[in-house]
Amino acid sequence: MAYDIFGAGSQSRLWQTLREKHGLSYSADSTLNYDNFDDVSTFSIKAIANNQNKNRALALIKDEIRQLVEKGVTTAELERARKRFMKNRAMTLSNESQYSGTLADSLYTGRDFKWVAEYDKRIMNLKVEDVNSAIRAWINPDDIVWSLAGGE
Repeated sequence: MAYDIFGAGSQSRLWQTLREKHGLSYSADSTLNYDNFDDVSTFSIKAIANNQNKNRALALIKDEIRQLVEKGVTTAELERARKRFMKNRAMTLSNESQYSGTLADSLYTGRDFKWVAEYDKRIMNLKVEDVNSAIRAWINPDDIVWSLAGGE
């Protein structure tokens, strides 16, 4: 949920700050990559900005990460993320290709649709405190590796 709130879609904090509020970025999002059998995940943030605005954009991204950790998410943000999650789940289950992928994943992981239903229930029962506790446990702004790329 925190990933969704921070950087997934046009309602995310990242998009709203860089694109809507400051007009610095043509694109801004984040990605959470994980494997069902590995304890390691990667969280990536990317934004496309004019070369002369890249340092300001990076400073704003860093500030958003710090605010996420220090202030956490709001009830409204969590509710919006939940709705987005369930909408995406419904779309996945209504699309043949995605549905067959879900079935294949279930066979691979040993997680049946009962497990998926329980997972969805846990998502729907998350409290703001749960999400904020996870953010503080797993995101340390001082441990993030930052890089910039651009031409002259």
